[in-house]
Amino acid sequence: MGLTAQANALTTQSCILVGDTFDCFRVPNATETFATSINNNGDIVGYFNSNNTPNQGFYRSPQGDLNILNFPGSIETTPQDINNLRQIVGSYLDSNSVFHGFIFNSGAFTTFNTPFSDSIIAGSNDLGDIVGQYFDSDTQTVRSYLFSEGIFSLIDVPSATNTFVSEINNNREIVGDYYDSEGNAHGFILRNNTFSAINLPGEGETFIYDINNLGDIVGVNVPERPSSLSARGFLYSQGSFRTIHVPGAVSTFTTGINDAGIIVLAAKSAPEPSSMSCILALSTLGAASTLKRQLKPSKSTEKETTKVS
Repeated sequence: MGLTAQANALTTQSCILVGDTFDCFRVPNATETFATSINNNGDIVGYFNSNNTPNQGFYRSPQGDLNILNFPGSIETTPQDINNLRQIVGSYLDSNSVFHGFIFNSGAFTTFNTPFSDSIIAGSNDLGDIVGQYFDSDTQTVRSYLFSEGIFSLIDVPSATNTFVSEINNNREIVGDYYDSEGNAHGFILRNNTFSAINLPGEGETFIYDINNLGDIVGVNVPERPSSLSARGFLYSQGSFRTIHVPGAVSTFTTGINDAGIIVLAAKSAPEPSSMSCILALSTLGAASTLKRQLKPSKSTEKETTKVS
């Protein structure tokens, strides 16, 4: 079976990891369910689709109730983050195929306007800070921004060709990843105006998706692109890496972590009739799922940054 056919035969479910045990769930009738964030209350957001239909957003309560979350009139909606105030941020695609960021607060959607065209929101904290990305049509690259106290600031990793921010915590530590001049992906943290690289030891590329207020980081390692079928999640805490893999899954994408250390992730596997609950194998060691990457640095390259799902 070819790579494309094999990928199309897979389904994706989302999981909540508590300790060494995780419980998985799917949006009914969806072939792909990707959780993207979890807050300290246990609220979860993400997106789903069925057989490559446009993304629709979802909110999952701590009690397990699922609700659809779509920006009115949009072609697709992708929630990216939920903070501890239950404010949800993400992106939507309008009828002209232009991306915009959105904020969902107290039951109402608001478009987040930026000075940049074709932009999205990737993450937010409880202080009102927002981080996101936009496509620079002049350079044909993706750049990132911080919105804090009413001011937009650009975030560009030095010497990077594309910079993707993913999250900002209440300590205003910012994480994400970037492509170097050879097209390889690396994780980074921006702390006190200083960039530091974060890469899982060994071969492969590192993509970072979330950081909690304790400094714990989750992300994905991809041994080989453009395939994401061998992606493995990881937790980076206190200077040590632990890889995370759902038993029986082809790929595991760790996408969010709260201050209690509860992780949300997505697992790609062969179709199964029901959700599962099983024990996570955590190994010591310290195609990525690009859930927070919907903008393309180049429309002619295979190394697109659209979501891999």
